[in-house]
Amino acid sequence: TRHTTVDRTTHIMTNAVSGLAASIRATTDSETFDLAGHDAINIKQTINDAFNQPFQLDTMIRITFVVGAGKLSRQKYDAKAGLHVTKALQELDFSEDKGASCMNECAGCYKTQHDTGKNVFTVVVFPKLANRGDGDGPRDSHGGGCAGSSEEYPLPIPLVEGTPVHTILLASEETFQKMAPSMCPTWSEKKMC
Repeated sequence: TRHTTVDRTTHIMTNAVSGLAASIRATTDSETFDLAGHDAINIKQTINDAFNQPFQLDTMIRITFVVGAGKLSRQKYDAKAGLHVTKALQELDFSEDKGASCMNECAGCYKTQHDTGKNVFTVVVFPKLANRGDGDGPRDSHGGGCAGSSEEYPLPIPLVEGTPVHTILLASEETFQKMAPSMCPTWSEKKMC
């Protein structure tokens, strides 16, 4: 009888995971999902089911997974839940970007965070998008990119003389290393360089 109970529990957990992936896919606003009670296999399957296809959205959303907590709730989570989530995302060609935010350019990125106020560990995912915010069609394979760019040539066209991108493209390697911090002060400009 003990073996039958384990089989029923596994079956119930599998159904819960497919329901969680469906809930993630159905979301149109930024949401938080708690992975308490999920093991490595369930986490990997949920992430794969939820993120293997681009989301049909025009604007970016933030999907937050609670993957761990402080000592009062630690036992609820798989000890490596965060690692399981990030590994599953990497297998789907997501990349870690600690500076990612809720912008279309961050599609296909994730970051890990420790919310000290709530004492929880989270993985924040910015899903790949099937549509641009401006309705111009599909995005590149990682969901990223910026206006005026393409897969073949990721720089804005036409290249405007005197812009930081133009100046950096024409600089020698030594000059580039000296001027990049001052010519590209924002995160998105540095990412493009």
